[in-house]
Amino acid sequence: MSLFVNIIKRFLNFMTLENFLTFPNIAKIISLIFLCRALCAGKRHWLLDNLPVSKTIGACVGLVKLEGTAEAEAPLVSTLTQTRCVYYKWRVDEHWIRYVKETYEENGRKKTRIVKKEGSDIVASGSNYNLFYLKDDYGVIQIRPTWARFDSRQFFYKSCGPNNPLYYKHAPRQGVEGSTHERTFYEDGIALHCPVYIEGYAKPRQDIAAAEVISPDDTALFLISTSSKEFHKGKFNSRFWWLSAWGLVFYAGIGGMNWDDLVYLLIWAIGWGILTYNNLISLGQSVEQGLANVEVHLKRRHDLVENLVRVVTALRGFEKEVQKEVTLLRGQLVIKKLEGRQENVTACLPALRAIAEAYPHLKTDAAFLDLQRRITDTEQRIALTRAYYNEIATSFNKLLKMVPHRLIARLGNIRPRALITASDFERVTVQTKFEE
Repeated sequence: MSLFVNIIKRFLNFMTLENFLTFPNIAKIISLIFLCRALCAGKRHWLLDNLPVSKTIGACVGLVKLEGTAEAEAPLVSTLTQTRCVYYKWRVDEHWIRYVKETYEENGRKKTRIVKKEGSDIVASGSNYNLFYLKDDYGVIQIRPTWARFDSRQFFYKSCGPNNPLYYKHAPRQGVEGSTHERTFYEDGIALHCPVYIEGYAKPRQDIAAAEVISPDDTALFLISTSSKEFHKGKFNSRFWWLSAWGLVFYAGIGGMNWDDLVYLLIWAIGWGILTYNNLISLGQSVEQGLANVEVHLKRRHDLVENLVRVVTALRGFEKEVQKEVTLLRGQLVIKKLEGRQENVTACLPALRAIAEAYPHLKTDAAFLDLQRRITDTEQRIALTRAYYNEIATSFNKLLKMVPHRLIARLGNIRPRALITASDFERVTVQTKFEE
C-alpha cells in the first residue's frame, strides 16, 4: 500500500513543470518513445514472419503479400536514363558555398564573424507511376499504386559541371546563390520485368472478375519494394532490438532507475500485451478471410457447372444422357460451410474430361471450351487458396502454442483454427460411364 501511495505522489510531483523538465524525466520520456517505436517495428516483423506469400490467382480479398515481376501494358520511360519502368523519381541538386555573417557573445559582448557554409539545393525534380501488373508462375494481378510507399533501385547517379551537356538538360540555366557550378543527378525506380515484393490489400476489380491490390486510404499498409521479404523482415527485426536497447539505455542508464520506476516498465508490458493480442486477432481474421476465399472459389465452380448443364443440354443427340451425368456431377459440388474439413467434395475436371471424350462434338463448341478453360482455372484457384489457408492457419496455431503468445491467447479466449485436410478435396475422380 505504501508503495502505491509513493508512486501516486511521485506522479503528482512529476506533473508540475519544474519537476517535468528535469533531465532524468526527459530521458525517461525519450526511452518510452524508443520503446513505442520498437513495438511498432516488432509488429511489422511479426506480420512479415507469420503472414504467408500469396499467389496472384489465389489473392481475393484482404491483406496480402505477393512476389513476382513488374509488368505493364504501357510502361513509363524515366527522365534521365530513358529506362522502361512502372515507377521512377529523379532530382537534381546544385551545390553551393555561402559566407554568412552571424552574431555570437563572448565575455558579455556581442561580436560578429563570417562563417563558411556548404550545402545543396534541389533545382529540379519529378516522379511518376502507373498502373501495372505483378506476374508470377500462376498468372498476373493488377496493382494500383496510389498511396504506395516505393522502395526502388538506383538507375543513375552522376555529378558534373557546366561543360557536360547534362548540366543544363534537365535543370534551369540560372544557378543558385553561391553556386559551385556542380550539379548531382539522381534517379531511381522500378524497371519493367524487375522482381518486386508487395504488401497491400486485395479487393475485387470493378471491370472484370479478378482481384487488384490497392490501398483503401493513405494510412494503410502498402509497400512496393525491389527488396525481398527476408530483407524487410530482417530490417524490422533489427530495428526492434536496437530501439529497445536504446530505450533501456535512456531509461535505466541516463534516467536513473529505481524500484518505484518499475511502474513504467509495467505500462510497457501492458502495452506489449495489448499489441500481441491485437496481432493475434488480426492474424485470426486473415485466417477467416483465407477460408472465405476458398468458399468463394467453390461457389464459382458450382456456378460454372450450372452453366455447363445449360450448354451441353442445348446440343442435339445426347441431351438426356449428358444431363444425367452432369446432374450427378453437380451433386458433388454442393457448397457446405467449411469447418476444418471437406467431406464428399470432389474435383469436377476428371468428369468434365470424360464428357468431352464421350461426345467429341463438344470439343468444337466454343461455349463448352470456354467453360472447360474457366473450370480448369477455378480448380487451380481452389488448390492455391486452400494451400494458403492451411499455411496461415498452421502459422496461427503454432503461435498459440508458443510462450508468451499462449498466455495472451488463453486470456483472450483465442482458439486454434482447423485445417482443410480431406484428401478427396481435389484428387478423387467422379466415375462416369457413357453409353452410345
